Amino acid sequence: MFSVNIVYMFQQGKIFNNFQEKYKNLVKKEKLEQISIGKLNVVNNLKYKNYKKVEGFSGVDYVERVNNEEMSKLTQLQNKFNKDLNSYNTKYKKYLEELMSRQNSVKSRYRNKVIKRGHDIYYVNNMGIARYYNPTAWANKDNSCSEPVANLSSKQMSEIPLGTNMGVGEKCGPGGFNALDTSSGTTAWVDSLGFKHFYDDFRNRHPSCPSNTTRLTSVQFNAIPNGKTFTSSDPCNIVSLDSPLYDQLVALNNSLMRTVTAMKTEVMSLNRKDAALDKNIEIQKRKLTNTYNKLLKHKKKIIKLKGRNQTMDAETNELILDSNAVQFHHLIWMVVGATFIATAISYANKV
Repeated sequence: MFSVNIVYMFQQGKIFNNFQEKYKNLVKKEKLEQISIGKLNVVNNLKYKNYKKVEGFSGVDYVERVNNEEMSKLTQLQNKFNKDLNSYNTKYKKYLEELMSRQNSVKSRYRNKVIKRGHDIYYVNNMGIARYYNPTAWANKDNSCSEPVANLSSKQMSEIPLGTNMGVGEKCGPGGFNALDTSSGTTAWVDSLGFKHFYDDFRNRHPSCPSNTTRLTSVQFNAIPNGKTFTSSDPCNIVSLDSPLYDQLVALNNSLMRTVTAMKTEVMSLNRKDAALDKNIEIQKRKLTNTYNKLLKHKKKIIKLKGRNQTMDAETNELILDSNAVQFHHLIWMVVGATFIATAISYANKV
């Protein structure tokens, strides 16, 4: 009986050791390191050490770096835009105040009108530029030109800047527009001083030049004095209306438009990058989810083996106790036997 229990105990111990070995293999360090202990969301808390080099995606650090770079660019553009806008609002307010104070000036009162200074006749355009009529031009003026409305003094006339002379048959109209010859289809920029500038290529004109045109007859178009030919690098400027604030406002307006365009470009670029990141994050999430599911399977195996190990441990302890009881039982019989033998020998010696 004793030998049978010892053999059985050894067999159980061997089985116990086998289960222990399997348990250790399942809970190796690299597997345990992938588990975030004490966290509810295991997928979101799996460590990135083994997953940072997924194709097209460099992990959380990469996403944060890209976001920070893009936000930095947008912040700089936004700060520049706000600075220019504040400056624009301040200068525009001053400019309006300046215009209000000049409403009653001579130049403002006679815009788009024909005036006289003694015997000399002038047309004052919408920019307040006075253009002189020589006798031939006045005798052959366009029907759009009225008779003089006032005869100005020398002092009043000195307040009005002069442009180029009016042409024979030239239409009385504003400066700063695209004139289209209805007969030939030719387009030219007419500046505020009254000069006509042919485009070498209207389709590739400077961005500041408008696309809309004013239709003129051949007589009206050819009557406008010629200036230099415009290339794609020649802007279609309008005079400053005798105010430095006007030029500053135009420059600020152009700067604001460029900043808005740059912000739009950055936002569109960020949207494209976000779409690519979303796609890569989806791939990353699937990989992490697969790893999580594998870890769940390992966890179930670990729990199962742990339970069997506990059972084996209990059985082994029971066998050890049983073995000890058997050994103690045999020891008692050995003591009893020895006592009996000793008593018998003592009795035999007395006889």
